Parts: sequence; structure tokens; C-alpha cells
Amino acid sequence: MDNTEFGLLEKIDDTASSKAIEREADLADRPRAGKKRRRIPMRRLNLNLPETLYQDIEQLAAEQGRSMADVLRIGLGLAYLVSSERKNGGHFAIIDAEGQLHKIILPY
Repeated sequence: MDNTEFGLLEKIDDTASSKAIEREADLADRPRAGKKRRRIPMRRLNLNLPETLYQDIEQLAAEQGRSMADVLRIGLGLAYLVSSERKNGGHFAIIDAEGQLHKIILPY
């Protein structure tokens, strides 16, 4: 899986650089004038979700101006990164608005 497609493969040293990465990812998602986006071959997947999770994904998609499929692809890409780091003995963390570092632990 190529996680650079969604701007997911970035190393963060501090909160200021994380804000810059967020801006870059937002800009990367926008089509550029005169440039066509590269088409990636896709396969269809049918998925049954609990109603509350479906509503959460739907709300997140609306807030971000993305499709639900895009939200799921990004989320799965993040889960893949966390899993890969974990296999290699690494850790995955986020920095909250106050600058506190929080380790991400997936339940598996």
C-alpha cells in the first residue's frame, strides 16, 4: 500500500511542522488547474457497519468535503501505517492541540 497518496507518510518533529503537514495534505487533495489526477485501479468492497459507525463516517466525510469511501481509504491507510510500525518495533503517536504526545494503540 502506498500511503504517500494521502499524505500519510510524514515524520513530525513538533507542532508547527504538523500544522504545515496538514496544510500540505489539504493542498495535495485539491485538483490543480490544468493537471489531471492520476487514476488508481480500484476494486469494490461491500461492507456492513453498525449504524453509529456509519453515521460517524458520514459526518466526517461531510466535515472534510470528501466521500465516505475516501474517509475509509485514509483511515485504513493510517491503520496500515500503525500496524507496519508496530511490526518493526516502532510506535505511532499524535500531538494534541496543547502539544501533548499521545501514543496510538490499535486493538489487535
